[in-house]
Amino acid sequence: MVQLPGTFFSCFSRGNLYNRNEGHIYRAYMGERNFIMIRNENNINKDKADNNRININRSNWNKMLVAGAIAGCVISGAAFSGNGLNGVYAEESITDSESTAAETDANCDEGITAKTDAIGDESLIVEDDMSQVQASGIIIDAAHFGDEEFAGYLKENFDKDGNGYFDSAELSEVKAIDVSDVSGIEEVQGLDLFAGLQELDVSNTDISYIDVSKNSELKKFDCSNTGLEVLNVKSNSKLEVLSCNDIGLNSLDVTANTSLYELWCRGNEFKYIDVSYCKEGIKVYADSDCQVYRSKEGLIKVDGVWSYYVDNKVDTDYVGLVKHSSGSWYYVRNGVIDFGYTGLVKHSSGTWYYVANGKMSTTMTGLVKHSSGAWYYVAKGKMQSSYKGFVKHSSGAWYYIENGRWQSSFKGLARHTTGAWYYAVNGKILFYYEGIVRHGGSSYYVKNGKLQSGFTGNVIIGGRGFRVVKGKVITK
Repeated sequence: MVQLPGTFFSCFSRGNLYNRNEGHIYRAYMGERNFIMIRNENNINKDKADNNRININRSNWNKMLVAGAIAGCVISGAAFSGNGLNGVYAEESITDSESTAAETDANCDEGITAKTDAIGDESLIVEDDMSQVQASGIIIDAAHFGDEEFAGYLKENFDKDGNGYFDSAELSEVKAIDVSDVSGIEEVQGLDLFAGLQELDVSNTDISYIDVSKNSELKKFDCSNTGLEVLNVKSNSKLEVLSCNDIGLNSLDVTANTSLYELWCRGNEFKYIDVSYCKEGIKVYADSDCQVYRSKEGLIKVDGVWSYYVDNKVDTDYVGLVKHSSGSWYYVRNGVIDFGYTGLVKHSSGTWYYVANGKMSTTMTGLVKHSSGAWYYVAKGKMQSSYKGFVKHSSGAWYYIENGRWQSSFKGLARHTTGAWYYAVNGKILFYYEGIVRHGGSSYYVKNGKLQSGFTGNVIIGGRGFRVVKGKVITK
């Protein structure tokens, strides 16, 4: 028998269920055909003295029937057989004559088992977060969309199959919502389900709150003449037209709306609005005492050119790194981002960073060439000025680095960060080399470019014999 976490369902005469979750009963709704969605049902009569038995009234049984929850199980004389397996919603009610008989527990167990086999591992989901079942079916009701009026509008206009549910296909097809002439709307919720929504008009409604933070495709938004106290459009970078007339806002932030070219904001309390980051040539319709300004500070794109502005004008003398409002850093030469530059750039702090195509890299790790011709070691885009050791180049060769710079004239033994010693000529490890190398007044045996610190024995190099102990030459 299928068992929900902490919950046990069993059939009894007159429609009784056992439930170990005190104070709760679950009702099941079919999704798209692959699983059942379970929602809390609080309309119950509970007898705490009787072993937590929950007596479901006839109204609740009707709700269970609508779900078509369990194939082959007959409860209070009403059969569920066939309703769930084919995604068909049974909508018959239980009459007095139908509710007189009940099957045994065995029959219920058999029906539940059959249902589980049909739908696999995703048989039952206890659902508090509706986002988990968006792809399979969302009930079009006030619980999910704010109030009955808004849910009714959605059902009438977008419930293509008329089953009272939104499946994933129906949700994705909703591109425009206009409830400006729908009376009685006080709440609008669930907009995050409409990922492809591009136009939204909730003007002339009585809403006091709206969340469009997940509607990244939104281009036109009208919330004029509503009860909104706060308007947040920071997540709507594609917004092109915004109308928020006559709602008494104290402030409005459109700095994140870089595509905005038309703004209607009359009848609000704020006295100034910054459209610096909106589309060039934006049209603003505001009250006469509202100051609309475009302060140019930082990196701003004008006529297709990204320039560095200071005090509303391009700083043509500036050369260096500048941080964009997105958090990224760019290399500016004579006041304009140089997208053709790749190399090392010194920040005002004194640290050097690697820039690729005008943008500072935060992922580059390896050797990079400076405009002077010298090579430096960078890690995650930042020069490692205190690094000493060997670094592998993209060609496969290993080079000796001191103070973050390749030592192109170095010859001898040098220690890697791993603790091993290698022989390098012109700052490059010679992996083919075998011989005796002088270092610090002593001689050492090197093979395959590496000091053989674990070797003890005799070797012949160039016709001469050497006695070696732990890599160090003892006698010739």
